[in-house]
Amino acid sequence: MSRLARMVVPGLPHHVTQRGNAVKGYKAANAYIAGETYSDSFPTSDNLTTPRAPKQKTAGGGADAFVVKVEPDGDMNSSGYATYLGGAGDDKAYGIAVDSAGQAFVTGYTGSNNFPTNGAKSNGSVANGGVVAFITELSKDGSSSLYSVMLGGTKSYDHPYPLDEGYAIALDSNDEAYVTGSSCTSDFPTNAKSFQINPPSACLPETPGQYFPSAFVAKLDCTGALLYSTYFGGAAGAVSGNSIAIDSMQNIYVGGTTSTGILPGVSPIVLNPTAGFVTKFHPKLYTIESTTFLGAAMTNIAESEPAPVENVVPAITIYTAGYRYVPGSPNLDLKYLDAYAVKLLFPPAP
Repeated sequence: MSRLARMVVPGLPHHVTQRGNAVKGYKAANAYIAGETYSDSFPTSDNLTTPRAPKQKTAGGGADAFVVKVEPDGDMNSSGYATYLGGAGDDKAYGIAVDSAGQAFVTGYTGSNNFPTNGAKSNGSVANGGVVAFITELSKDGSSSLYSVMLGGTKSYDHPYPLDEGYAIALDSNDEAYVTGSSCTSDFPTNAKSFQINPPSACLPETPGQYFPSAFVAKLDCTGALLYSTYFGGAAGAVSGNSIAIDSMQNIYVGGTTSTGILPGVSPIVLNPTAGFVTKFHPKLYTIESTTFLGAAMTNIAESEPAPVENVVPAITIYTAGYRYVPGSPNLDLKYLDAYAVKLLFPPAP
């Protein structure tokens, strides 16, 4: 289901016990998995044959995020780990990245006043309810967080709480984290030079219990401190940042889904009923270079570039994946979906 239709609403019933939402491969074929669990008996690292202390060995309450490292043979007893991550409210992990040292960076959302934070200053508050994004860097063995911060606002136009969720995360060579997601908050932390300082449209309910947000894009330094951030969206519709990649020049590529055909950096289109997009942001998120529409929901992107050549700025290849409704499908029935993949070429800026 498109994330345009799954912005979280506090108090809705739960229908899943465990779900893995993101997976990342790493050298030596280790796999890192992030997701959500409603179980109070999730098998953490202290239950392994060779026990290790997990970051969090017991459930916090409601839903909890989890992070798991699996070794190449599918085992976990040599260097693998499993840990809860969350507080007394609902916490879910949607994106994961791994640095060169094997340390996992996770993003998602938290509705917990006592979400385990440390390191840099957090932004946002769930004191009045709602949810904000989180970004957590775990140690190599999963036993602690090197930093853990919240990222979001405090309120929206018609409710006194935030609705901000992190969906994807990527890292550069300095272990600076780039995050995208959705924001239904009127005071998401931006600055005077941000590409879109304010929400491009009010996040008002289209149907009971369903809010249509703008995307956000943010960059954090290696301590978790917020460096740059921006809203991204257009008028009269929803925009969700579902995937993110960076190139060697630290340009940022965000892929997502929109229900408005009016986005910055591209000519308007008529949607049927949504579209995917890829937007190229400059490194500090002050400007964009372009937006490309694709006629389907965007779920993943990946970046590729040739081996470096001195004094040559490379062309960047972006691979995208997602889904679309089969033309003429009745009532947008999920049974009538096609997957797709598209290759895009971004030549060097003139």
